[in-house]
Amino acid sequence: ALDNVAMALWEPEYGYADAFGATNAIARAARANGARIMQNTLVESLQRQGDRITGVTLTDGTVLEAGTVVLAAGPWTRRLLATVGLDLPLHVERHPMAVLDAAGKARQVMPFAWCDDISCNYARPDNDGVILAGTWAGGGTGLRHEHAGRPRLVQNPDDYMEGVEEQESVEILETFAGRVPAMAELGIRPGYAGLYDMSPDDLPVIGAMPDVEGLVVSAGSSGHGFKTGPAVGEAVARLVTEGAQPILAPFSPDRFRAA
Repeated sequence: ALDNVAMALWEPEYGYADAFGATNAIARAARANGARIMQNTLVESLQRQGDRITGVTLTDGTVLEAGTVVLAAGPWTRRLLATVGLDLPLHVERHPMAVLDAAGKARQVMPFAWCDDISCNYARPDNDGVILAGTWAGGGTGLRHEHAGRPRLVQNPDDYMEGVEEQESVEILETFAGRVPAMAELGIRPGYAGLYDMSPDDLPVIGAMPDVEGLVVSAGSSGHGFKTGPAVGEAVARLVTEGAQPILAPFSPDRFRAA
C-alpha cells in the first residue's frame, strides 16, 4: 500500500557492496600504498602529555607515538577518549538484521536495495536465496518515526547479543507487511546484530578535538559509516596533512560544546 507515500525516489545507479570483500580490498590497497595494518592488536588507551595527544598504548604495553592520532574506533571511541579525560556525547546501539529465506525468488520479491523512511525499514537481496532486512524504528533520534526511541542502547560494546532472536526477526518482517506483502511468505533464518555508534543529531563527528592538539576524531557515523567511509577517509587524510577542510565544518566535534 502506498496511501501514505507522497514521493518515492528511484536511483538506477544505486547499489550495495559486500562488507567483507570491500573491507579486505581496501586493506590490500592501503598496504600497497605503504600502510601498516596490525591485526588482532587492541589499543588500551591514548597517550597525553599536557594539551597534546602523543600516541596510543596497546594492550601489551607497547606505546606507538604519533604526531597526530586519528581516533576512528566506532563504538569504542568514547571509551578511548575517557582515557585522556575527553568525551563526546556518543552512545552505542544494537541493530539486529533479519535473514529471510527466499530460495530462488529473492530478486523477485526484493529486486533492489530498499529503504523506507516512513516504515523505517530497509532490505536487499543477498544472492537469489536470501533477503537481508532491518529497521531503525526504536533507534536513532526519533525524529523520523513516532515509535523510535533508544531501547537498543548498549553499555559495553564488548558484551552484547550478536545473534538475533526469532521474535526480533518477526518484528522486522512485520514492518514490510503493508508495502511488500510477498515478504510474509518468507522463512526466517538465524540473524545477526551489529553496533552503531550514534551521535545526538545522527550526523557524524569528524574533525580535530577541541582543547587538545594532535587528535582527530571520526566517529558517530550513526549507521552510515560503511558507505561514506572512503570519502570520509580521504577528507580526514587531507585534514591531517593539509589542514582545515571546509567540507568537514558541519561535522566538527566543537558543535556539541557550542550547544
